[in-house]
Amino acid sequence: MDSTKRLIDKYGRLNNRLPFLRIPSEYCYRARINQDVVGGSFVDAMVCLEALLNEEPNNIKFKLSMRGALMLGLSGFDTNKTLSRLKELYNLRSRIVHGSRKRPKVEDTLGLIVYARRCLLSFYILCFNRIGTQTLPPRILSKICSKKLTKQ
Repeated sequence: MDSTKRLIDKYGRLNNRLPFLRIPSEYCYRARINQDVVGGSFVDAMVCLEALLNEEPNNIKFKLSMRGALMLGLSGFDTNKTLSRLKELYNLRSRIVHGSRKRPKVEDTLGLIVYARRCLLSFYILCFNRIGTQTLPPRILSKICSKKLTKQ
């Protein structure tokens, strides 16, 4: 069974209790099952990250890169490399959705899917561990990420 499907099967019930996880879950799954459509999968994976890591339409690249690097750093990714890579990938996303003929390389798409899946897993775990006490909506998680990054 595909690892993304297992992830959603295991934690997907949280989507009913925490609706902010529905959109990222759907786009993460779509990115994984539509890998033969490289541009579409790439954009789907980026939408997953945007829905998880951004709460308003300002400074999206900055927030997505910083927050994503922090979340992925907690999973063992090199924070500085991930920060740079997410900025590059977001720039590519912008070119794609604004009409560029440039398409992502397969390794860019696969890497972005890994980032999206790992961030989604981190959110599921954080939220799952908080069910019953209080939920962690994206704004609170975003503030935690921002505070931790500014202390580094």
